[in-house]
Amino acid sequence: MFKLFINFEYYRKQIKDKIIKANLIINSEVKVYLETYKGPFSKVLNDNYKISKIKNIPLCQDTGIVEFFLFLNKDDYFNIDIQGFLDSLVKEIYSENNFRFSTLRDPYMKRKNTFDNLPSMINIIPTKEKSNLSFLIKGGGSENLSFLKMLKPTISKNDLINEVLKHIQLNGSRACPPLVIGVGLGGTAEKAVLNSKISLLKNFNDYNKDEDYKNLEKNLETKINNLNIGVQGLKEGKTTLSTKITVMPSHIASLSLAISVDCYLNRKGVVYFEA
Repeated sequence: MFKLFINFEYYRKQIKDKIIKANLIINSEVKVYLETYKGPFSKVLNDNYKISKIKNIPLCQDTGIVEFFLFLNKDDYFNIDIQGFLDSLVKEIYSENNFRFSTLRDPYMKRKNTFDNLPSMINIIPTKEKSNLSFLIKGGGSENLSFLKMLKPTISKNDLINEVLKHIQLNGSRACPPLVIGVGLGGTAEKAVLNSKISLLKNFNDYNKDEDYKNLEKNLETKINNLNIGVQGLKEGKTTLSTKITVMPSHIASLSLAISVDCYLNRKGVVYFEA
């Protein structure tokens, strides 16, 4: 089997450009929705992304923490300090572009800003597909809606759906809807949370290949939109642009349910590594 050596320095500019673009240029799938939305603040939301592009200023003042997901095929390898490499990139990007530094060195006691937006958060995930580096840029408002609950594995489908609905109904208006929602189901607690984040990386029409979970995703999307939270919590337009599920095998006595939420901007990107 051919082994691919991933030369991260070769991809440095491509990764950098995509992170900058995610903060400055509206997600194309989001743009399609905003152009059709005619409710409250529709002009403001559309003007915002147009001004951002023209003036090279962030789509949102909260330029977030950068979280990376390195999907690594077993036949591929690299030989650099990946944390050091990605941290140097993030520091460069956030300093050169005057993106807000949002990271505290100590989260509770001292709460001093790092003034470089570091560290970046890095997850390395085995994959059978082509190796790639994906990323999310999430602000504090959406990150604060993260949710984990250990359910009984005998829970009914309706009760499972209601757990998600209850969380979004109580909290959804606080994360700049319409929301992008990721669900992690199964696995250990921490894997469910990771999988809920991975779900946020999916394109809006990229439904689960398993028919049962595809139907569950569509059912959740319909029911969440029926909550009528609406764009920016103003009860008009969609509440969710996308709700996706990533599943993982789990212990016979457990069913982990994790929910990650992203604001309507859904700032993300991916770089594929080629031979």
